[in-house]
Amino acid sequence: MSARLSTAAGWLGLSILLGCAANAGAQQQDVGAQLAALQWQVGPTKADLGGMATLDVPAGYQFLGGDGAARFMELIENPSDGRELGILLPREDSWFVVFSFSPEGYVKDDDRDLDADAILSSIRKGTEQSNKIRRERGWATLEVQGWQQQPFYDPQTNNLTWAIRGGSSGSTSINHSTRLLGRRGVMEVDLVTGPEQLDGAVPAVNALLTGFSFTQGHRYAEFTRGDKV
Repeated sequence: MSARLSTAAGWLGLSILLGCAANAGAQQQDVGAQLAALQWQVGPTKADLGGMATLDVPAGYQFLGGDGAARFMELIENPSDGRELGILLPREDSWFVVFSFSPEGYVKDDDRDLDADAILSSIRKGTEQSNKIRRERGWATLEVQGWQQQPFYDPQTNNLTWAIRGGSSGSTSINHSTRLLGRRGVMEVDLVTGPEQLDGAVPAVNALLTGFSFTQGHRYAEFTRGDKV
């Protein structure tokens, strides 16, 4: 696992896309133009997430799937890991959500004792691996500073949630993560936002996730003997 915390340059590029940075430099304007040129789907629409899930995208939001999601991550200086299935963002705000899938198999929910230290250690190790790529490309690196919210499992929704705080180039970002358990793996939903927007963004994302559903054959309740566990 690694953090998807946005770099300062990434936030600036996103702001241009949303029309929020009137005095950006030429480089940021070019990034903004490239972001705007991606194949965005404007809500209301139903978005496909790799054929294994769908998401209702309401009015006021836009969605980017497939290769465009990986390109988005690269443009905002976050190395793509090739697992991105979609990017969702509001048209009037500067936070975004990354959807990706880990095909690790069915995850049993009978062990409720979450090891927060082990999870944070895994995130830090993954982030440092991503930082190696950032250094090679001349991008700003990220530092995972600690928990904003420790891991919590909801047995009613089969969702695991946590939030970490990180920094880059003097700015602070929050990576609020929700893990949705499916039959064949875990859908990772990562909200990337600033601290001042967190209180408004989290309820908005939770509301959006009511429009998320695994497709038939991929749902958690459809587990059968012989599936990878």
